[in-house]
Amino acid sequence: MRNKKMILARSAGVGLALALMVFACGCGGGGGNGGGGADTTAPTISGATASPASMGVVDRLPVTIQATVTDNVAVATVTATVPDFDPVTKQFVTKTISLSHSTGNTWSATYTPNTITQIFSSQLIADGDSWAYVYAVAITATDSSGNTSQPASTSFKTTGFAGPAP
Repeated sequence: MRNKKMILARSAGVGLALALMVFACGCGGGGGNGGGGADTTAPTISGATASPASMGVVDRLPVTIQATVTDNVAVATVTATVPDFDPVTKQFVTKTISLSHSTGNTWSATYTPNTITQIFSSQLIADGDSWAYVYAVAITATDSSGNTSQPASTSFKTTGFAGPAP
């Protein structure tokens, strides 16, 4: 009888070990895009534009910043950074603008730049000098998994003409 109990105990031990091995290793599935793998693909940005591309400084028109953004899972946020002049501190600052999802894969925002006459009026030497300032816009996108795109670039410019010295 003792031998029969020992054989049953050994058989149960082997079965338990096999069951634990199957549980620890899994039983197939997993991997690939549909099996629970982490999203490591960043969004892609194309067709970045700023419109109008050029304006006079006195116009101070709103500029529409727009881009096409795609992702293999879901785009969460799209932002644009724009260097602009702060008339209070008389310094350039970087402003961050959130773009909104409009239709399809298009994201856009409207931004009105500050007037920058204060910068150039002190730098102009002769009456009648003209100037232009190019605003370099960088657009980035982040997906729902936290992956961030490479920046896409576009620009717009303001131009001015200095009148006669006072």
